Amino acid sequence: SVVWLPDTLMFNDPKRVIAQRTPTRQECGLPDTGFVFCCFNNAYKILPDVFQIWMRLLKAIDNSVLWLGQGTSTAMANLRGEAEKAGIASKRVIFAPRVPEMAAHLARLRQADLGGLNVRCLRFATACGMSPRLRLDLVLNDFVAGALATGEITVLSDGSPWRPLIDVEDMARAIEWAATRSEDADRFVVANVGTDAWNFQVKDIAQAVAKAVPGTKVSINLNAPPDKRSYRVDFGLWRKLAPQHQPRHSLDSAIARVRDGLQRIGFADKDFRGSSLIRLKVLERLMGEKRLDDELRWNSSAA
Repeated sequence: SVVWLPDTLMFNDPKRVIAQRTPTRQECGLPDTGFVFCCFNNAYKILPDVFQIWMRLLKAIDNSVLWLGQGTSTAMANLRGEAEKAGIASKRVIFAPRVPEMAAHLARLRQADLGGLNVRCLRFATACGMSPRLRLDLVLNDFVAGALATGEITVLSDGSPWRPLIDVEDMARAIEWAATRSEDADRFVVANVGTDAWNFQVKDIAQAVAKAVPGTKVSINLNAPPDKRSYRVDFGLWRKLAPQHQPRHSLDSAIARVRDGLQRIGFADKDFRGSSLIRLKVLERLMGEKRLDDELRWNSSAA
């Protein structure tokens, strides 16, 4: 039988057996010393721009090597050829042959020399709040700016989508946590950063801003097609990992900080959404200049 699970990429079994014995670097075909970058994805997944990043890393770190999974003879020859074009000796690109047992394969991954490399991937909720480099193209900040400049908040959707928020000061504290976390902790951490208390519907954010800026009118497009995307997420892992770095700001305090900050600088620009520095405007300009392609990747051939 087949079970169809929508929105699922793939499964991995975290309980797979790993062989106790770790093969030596020599047995793996690796040099005795030097940093080992490792990627065992299929060769067709290695995109040119990613490979060029790897080559720059090899060029920057003496005696480092790139350890890849064995592919077809053509794929391996092409990758070694691209390394030579980038000024990297082909011998520094090493291919690991397939092994018959998964336990042995997992054991040899211990030789991927990630010494000192700790990955802290912080998946922030939508930023908001006052800062010296303020962005107004963020939902809460946009609503406050609109309320102050025009006396009206315009919600282009029906207001039902969920948006988790986090104040920029709480984001900075989370970054401090990531930068100072013990080296003895897990080397790879991916966590949603925010708090469950800050999961709001857009219409609720608008009403909270209107309450903080008396006299503000809220306009919601009730005829807009429903936005079925939901950004409501679970922050349980972040509570467990960083109990001392939980968000301190509330929705009301974040709104007040933006309101007071904009009032201090005399903000009254009714056309702020038309600014050339708004993110979407910048992206449109870069795409128009062919500096970004349709997938928002830098076009290396552009002048």
